[in-house]
Formats: sequence, C-alpha cells, structure tokens
Amino acid sequence: GLGAAVGLVLLLPFPEFGTPSGKSREYGAVQLFLQGARRVRPDFDPRPEGLRAIARICRLVEGNPLALELASAWVRVLDCADILKEIKASFDFLATHAPGLPPRHHSLRAVFEHSWTLLNEEERRALRRLAVFRGSFDSEAARDITAVPLPVLKALAEKSLLRRQAEGRFEIQEILRQYAMERLLADPEEERAARAALARHYLERLARHEQALKGPRQKASLRALAADVEHLRAAWLWAARHHCAAPMRKAFLGLFLFYDMRSRFLEGGEMC
Repeated sequence: GLGAAVGLVLLLPFPEFGTPSGKSREYGAVQLFLQGARRVRPDFDPRPEGLRAIARICRLVEGNPLALELASAWVRVLDCADILKEIKASFDFLATHAPGLPPRHHSLRAVFEHSWTLLNEEERRALRRLAVFRGSFDSEAARDITAVPLPVLKALAEKSLLRRQAEGRFEIQEILRQYAMERLLADPEEERAARAALARHYLERLARHEQALKGPRQKASLRALAADVEHLRAAWLWAARHHCAAPMRKAFLGLFLFYDMRSRFLEGGEMC
C-alpha cells in the first residue's frame, strides 16, 4: 500500500468489501474522511449511498491519511461517487494547493516521486513491470515477468509497495499501480517486453494445466486458474493482437476446458 510511500505513516483501518454502510462509520479511515469533509462542509452528513462511496474510496487508498485528507476536501464541489470516479481515473486528482504543507505532501504524485527516488534500479524495474498485473499474482509469475530475484520482491513488500496476501500471493495497490504504469509506458520497449513476458508465462501455465483439468486434480487446477483469470485473459488477448500463434495453439485446450468447466461461456466466447 501507500504506507512507505508517505514515509511510514500509520494506515487507518478501512471497511472491507461487503461491510454494511451503517457499520462503515466505525472505521478510522471513514471517520477521517468525514472529519475532513466537515471542515469544508460543516453540514456534511452522507446518506447510505454516500457512505458506500466513501468506503470504496477508503479501500482504494487503503486507509492512507494523506489521500483521505486530499479526497475529502472535494466534497465542497463533488458528491462522493464522483470523487471516487475521479480518483479511479487518475491519482493526480488527489492534490492540494493549501499553504503550510511540505511540497511532497501537496499530492500523491509528489509522494510517489519522492518514494521512487528512494528505490534502487532493480526495485524500480520490478515495480514498473509489476504494473502489468491487474489484481493479485503469485511469486512465480512476479519473478518471471519482472526478471528480478525474490529478495527484490521481498524488499518491495517490506517497504509496503507490495501487499502480501494469503497463500503467497501479492498485490500492488491500484493508484500506486497507475503511477508505476506511467513509468513503464515511458519506455515502450520495456512495456512490450513486460506484456510479452506476461503473455508467455500465463499461456505456458494454461498449457501445463491441460492434463490436470482432465484428471483427478481438476478441482485444484480450476481454483488455481480462477485466481489468475484476469491475467489469463490479458495474456490471450495480447497474444492474439500480436499474432503469437504457436503459444496460443498450445494453450487453447486448457483455456477452453477452464471456461467450459466453469460455465463462463459468454466470457469464453469473447476471447475467440
């Protein structure tokens, strides 16, 4: 998350997906947002749909106090659903020109820029390439696609730039991923290499799972592939756009079996 990116600040508890809107007020991240909002609108008292949007903002920024302060100031002119939409579109929305703050606290971009200077080149390379992942990923894929050793990924996790999940999976927070993607897009050759590596990795994974999908390990194989379904989709579509026929032929039956066994016929049809 953003903890290390702001300089080891304390991230506030935020409501997980599915938390009833009435319960969300109990979380520190929501309380901070409400406090900030009432500084600019003393009568601010959101309805349930507003609270749901606030909870989603808190999840998006992972309870980061600076991000919440910057977001809450916008209630003067926008409703909470629109604030959420703007943050998702670009983290540059989270900025202020208020006097008295250190320059690197004027925006999340300034925070990210400062944090970027503290990374070594291997860590920067890894973070750029990790931007191609949407959602969680395992360490095998991360190491293969970033082409960096495991200790580098460990260092990013220790700096809170990667979040470790259950079963050894990792996730990069979305607004940090946006920043890393900007860095990756600045080098078209590296971007293509990263996307090609993702496509190769997941098409090979599909090919390896083909036999398991036909045998006694079918359920475990389906679960493993389901955890990476967005990456499988991205890999297949990238390979199709770039006419990578050979790896697609090897992966085709595995992909077909997965979508067929999971009854995801519409989504599977869109991949053809």
